[in-house]
Amino acid sequence: MNDQEREDTFERWISEYRPLLHRTVRAFARPADADDLMQELLLSLWKALPAYRSESRASTFVYRVTHNAALTWHRGHRRRMIETLPEPEAVPESLEGSCLHRDERMLNLLYERIHELSPVDRSLMLLSLDELGYQEIGAIHGLSSNVVGVRLHRLRKQILSDMKENFDDL
Repeated sequence: MNDQEREDTFERWISEYRPLLHRTVRAFARPADADDLMQELLLSLWKALPAYRSESRASTFVYRVTHNAALTWHRGHRRRMIETLPEPEAVPESLEGSCLHRDERMLNLLYERIHELSPVDRSLMLLSLDELGYQEIGAIHGLSSNVVGVRLHRLRKQILSDMKENFDDL
């Protein structure tokens, strides 16, 4: 792959997988560290690009590189992860009780629960939320699809239980 092909592929992947990158950052980094992690993910993807041989789907390669980079970043910045999540910003009274406010609160709570998971479980849950199959998630993490299925079942059950405590109408 020549330099121009590498740059073109990188730009195309960044455009195509931007939502994946942002979800990964949101799940692994506190707001104050989000830019640092995003930079780390982009750098890891750039460095890994020459190793892509088109034998697997580009999405699988991007998922594997970004999630592995996030896991590595997390290990190196563990002391930052010990801090508690900041309190949500106050919501104007005009929005209280609205569906939008409820959905936003649910999404924030979901990310809070995901953020509390171990790094590998966090990555498994994010990949599942991106609707990857157990086999593809297993390929990214080097796990069997059965192990992925069992872990995700337990994680979903745990998160749903935690969220039900905060929302009466789930």
